Amino acid sequence: MTERKPVTAEELGALYRDHRTSLTATARQAFRARGVPESVVSAEDIVRTAFTRALRDPAAIEHPVGYLRVVIRTEVANQARQCAEHRRLETLRTADPLRFDPTYCPDFTTLVGNRRAVEQALVGLTLPRRTAVWTTKAQARHRSSSLAAPANIGNPRRPGSTTTAAPNPVEGPGPKA
Repeated sequence: MTERKPVTAEELGALYRDHRTSLTATARQAFRARGVPESVVSAEDIVRTAFTRALRDPAAIEHPVGYLRVVIRTEVANQARQCAEHRRLETLRTADPLRFDPTYCPDFTTLVGNRRAVEQALVGLTLPRRTAVWTTKAQARHRSSSLAAPANIGNPRRPGSTTTAAPNPVEGPGPKA
């Protein structure tokens, strides 16, 4: 089996020149299939967004054209959801012009109760295990932030993959040496 050659930014530039029109046609077709008018966002903008995402970490992409098509379809699906929600709200507003959407205020009592239960459970753990739990929590928060470090640091996921690698926080560190 041959080893995969990483994709470079220059190759993505060549892909943009060679496949831009077909990818734009893919975006337009997806817009039509989902009933999203191109006045919401242009197909060219969706293609540019896909290439922008690909340029974040081009070496991690195995099949660039396929990856770009998936990103385009995902972006169009997101736009379709937003458009459907907007249409739903507009329908409600036209039915009752004096209607206003109530402000949602979540109930925090359950959150506080859960937090206290977790803190009580942590008291029963040894210091190394407690440290492992908090470290794992901090790493998960870091991974979910939009300003996270490059994706390959501590996270073996590739763009487009569905695998996850999460450490088990309860086991704590390995055997003592």
